[in-house]
Amino acid sequence: MAYHARVTRLLFTYGSLQRGFTNRAARLLRERGEYVGDAVIRADLHWPGRWPFITPGRGRVGGEVFRIPTSLLRCLNAYEGAAYRLRPTLARTAGGTKLRVWAYWAA
Repeated sequence: MAYHARVTRLLFTYGSLQRGFTNRAARLLRERGEYVGDAVIRADLHWPGRWPFITPGRGRVGGEVFRIPTSLLRCLNAYEGAAYRLRPTLARTAGGTKLRVWAYWAA
């Protein structure tokens, strides 16, 4: 196995990458990633049309955290497209544990 396939990141998902969605990227996330648990981040959620996005703000956005191989990011970045940018973010689990995660924010 290549080294880059073993390196992992925690990814916070709040939209169509969550469990229960059937798009190709969500399926790959479930197959190649590991569900860590539910969490919330400090952000404002906007849902003006078909796809949600988050921006910095005082709101709370609930979602799911996955441990993923960094090799999966190419596929996820292509799915999210230019409208989203992956940024480091602080998440909190239901039990209060703080996690340093990556999340897709509005570009």
